[in-house]
Amino acid sequence: MSIEHYHRHESKCSDTYSVQGVPHVMLIDTKGNIAFVGHPANRPDLEADFDALLKGETLTGKGCGAAEAPKADDASKADEIPEGYKELDMATVSAEISELHEVLEGFVKDEEMKSSTKELSRAFCVLVLEMKYSPKNDKFIGVYQNHRVLQGPTEHCDKVTAAFEAKVKGTFEIISRVKTTDKKGTCDNDHKLEYIKET
Repeated sequence: MSIEHYHRHESKCSDTYSVQGVPHVMLIDTKGNIAFVGHPANRPDLEADFDALLKGETLTGKGCGAAEAPKADDASKADEIPEGYKELDMATVSAEISELHEVLEGFVKDEEMKSSTKELSRAFCVLVLEMKYSPKNDKFIGVYQNHRVLQGPTEHCDKVTAAFEAKVKGTFEIISRVKTTDKKGTCDNDHKLEYIKET
């Protein structure tokens, strides 16, 4: 299966497709309709999603299908916090992001961490912040999550997991997906631990 990656400097593609962060995935069904748009970590199993779409099934969950227009009688619910969102203290979030930047920079320089992640076919620690501001209530609400995805030999997954638990701390929700194997993954690439700061 081939996966297409698109990037064009100074294009309007991000605006056209409402891309607000990287990575950003758009799944298209067999009829050419957009079945999912968003961060791939919001889907528990992309391969199962591909299979479902090929069978003509519909995906459900966040980022799937067309959003319903608000109903007139739902006006009273406008002040409610949507499901999956929580009130955020922006000073705390900002401080945590700065601290996490330092922690991830340290991971990149840590030889033991680099050695362990090199043995993994997947090693991600991604902070996702989706935020909205309500001027009426003067509140920030949002989804604030730390996705930790590891795949590879148990010994190395355990070492990296322990490092994440010891050093990656915050008020975010932790979503951890660890898939262990008894042998090194089959990927031939020379994996490196990288920290990419997006501005």
